[in-house]
Amino acid sequence: MRRPIPTPPAGRTRLAARRRDELVAAAARLRLARPIFLGIPDGEVAANEDRLEVELEAILAESVPGAWCAAPWRGDGHPDHEAAGRAAAAASHDTPAVLVEYPTWMWHWALPDDPDVPWGRVRRIPLAVHDSLAKEAALQYFSSQPAAGRRPLLAPEVVARQLAVGEVVFV
Repeated sequence: MRRPIPTPPAGRTRLAARRRDELVAAAARLRLARPIFLGIPDGEVAANEDRLEVELEAILAESVPGAWCAAPWRGDGHPDHEAAGRAAAAASHDTPAVLVEYPTWMWHWALPDDPDVPWGRVRRIPLAVHDSLAKEAALQYFSSQPAAGRRPLLAPEVVARQLAVGEVVFV
């Protein structure tokens, strides 16, 4: 399984701020609520997993029945993604929210019928043309992904596949 390329400590703060700005801009483009940032540093989600769970549970307790708690898939292969997914799963358990997990790093390492992927839980959410166009436009805000001359974290073929098939989630 491929692991993320680590970012040197000196660049983490700048990269985190840049990615927050990118997410705010992308959410606005998609007409979503402004994201809530809990101040957990990149690479330290597992160390703050209990805190994340408590804060998410407080947010989700106020949600309407059936609202989605969309979180990274707990088996994604990235330590921060997996910790965030575990915290979201625990936090949503006793709330009106429904946990929906999305893969990100899985697209880099999984093969069809990979036994490490819960394919039976996969659901495809097709996107209308205007939603697909909005998603493609929102993805353009994430310019930090191919930062520092590295290959893009989400390669063009991965983005193209996502735009073609819609959203892929685990329920």
